[in-house]
Amino acid sequence: MEGIVTPEAVVLDVETAGVASRVFAGMLDLLVQLAILFAGAMMLSAFGFVGSSTNLLATLLTALVVMGYPLISETLMRGRTIGKRAMGLRAVTVEGSPIRLRHALLRMMGGLVDRFLPPLGVTGMLFVLGTARHQRVGDLLAGTIVIRDPDRTPLPAAVWFPVPPGCEAFAATIDPTAMSDEQYTVIRSFRMRNR
Repeated sequence: MEGIVTPEAVVLDVETAGVASRVFAGMLDLLVQLAILFAGAMMLSAFGFVGSSTNLLATLLTALVVMGYPLISETLMRGRTIGKRAMGLRAVTVEGSPIRLRHALLRMMGGLVDRFLPPLGVTGMLFVLGTARHQRVGDLLAGTIVIRDPDRTPLPAAVWFPVPPGCEAFAATIDPTAMSDEQYTVIRSFRMRNR
């Protein structure tokens, strides 16, 4: 199925992310997670934790980073992680709306299956290749897809035209809210040419 069908029955033409872009985003996220783990290990050693307490704290830190990083970043960054942002990807629901905490939680739980079920990472890749919308296990559980973020073209700068001298009273009576977008565009382009 091409695009996303919204609840209002509008088809959004978006491109789903393939395997390569998702792998590169995942590798960037892995680097971020390793950096967080390294910083956490340095803090543990700086505070003088040694022995069996270090092993317990290191295990807890690892679990927190592996499960908490995608959950927190996708929730706060509206379907993105640092890797997804760098690759121009975003996770959205199959209806096209931003994901929420419950979607991110289900995606994270499915991600554990995708990444850690032997052989490592192949399960997720096979699901992405085998589903019509390039969904992995976490996407199927949460009802989400990963799309390429549409390019955002910058809006043209707003132009302010001063009221000509002597026309202030007339300009105060004008109500432009009844104008359509097309009418406004025609008037604006005329004014821009005759400036």
